[in-house]
Amino acid sequence: MINSDYDIKGTKNGKKLISHLKKLKKKYKVSIVVIDLYTGEGFSSSSHTYMYSASCLKGPYVAAINKYDPGKALNYRGLQKQTIVQSNNDTYARLRAIFGRKIIKKYCRRAGSTSYIGRDPYAYVLPKDLAKLWVENYWYFFRDKNSNSKKTRKLYTHGRLAFINHALGQTVYTKPGWFPGAGKNTYNDAGIVMSKVDGSKRPYIMVVMTKGWGHTKE
Repeated sequence: MINSDYDIKGTKNGKKLISHLKKLKKKYKVSIVVIDLYTGEGFSSSSHTYMYSASCLKGPYVAAINKYDPGKALNYRGLQKQTIVQSNNDTYARLRAIFGRKIIKKYCRRAGSTSYIGRDPYAYVLPKDLAKLWVENYWYFFRDKNSNSKKTRKLYTHGRLAFINHALGQTVYTKPGWFPGAGKNTYNDAGIVMSKVDGSKRPYIMVVMTKGWGHTKE
């Protein structure tokens, strides 16, 4: 998925990022995956380390039901909005009860995710597989579209506690996840960053998974 020939250590910003990650990892468990969808180049750190998803998996689920059952999904836009924008656990549970697991399992297979195959609403996953699911979301939102794609992707623009948007100031489509307790202290965000390059928007996948709840300023 990532072009392994790309050498982030050879860039000024890359060296700065690696240095900052080393400092963070002395205190917290952190994983990052970034992929340029135009070139396939990217960077990852601890992408093969299992991390608790918290509510990040709501993002692929809602995209999947709109991709594979768009007519039925139209009847439940309110539940979807609560699930993605407010990260409401109850509405997510209702959607899973209505649409089941077959749709998300199919979505996971298509994405090539192996650590998460759609069985559970929340799970420990590999960050690289969450990135794959967001590649699949990108294709549904912008390439392999149906009548629901545009309305669905808009749900992901201003999610509660989404930090990628605040950090970068770019157009983003993400679904964060957090769990402040029981030893997890999870704070994640993952999705699509539409960054301006040479005057035009260019899509990147970004996944940040951490055990850094309550330490966002770092």
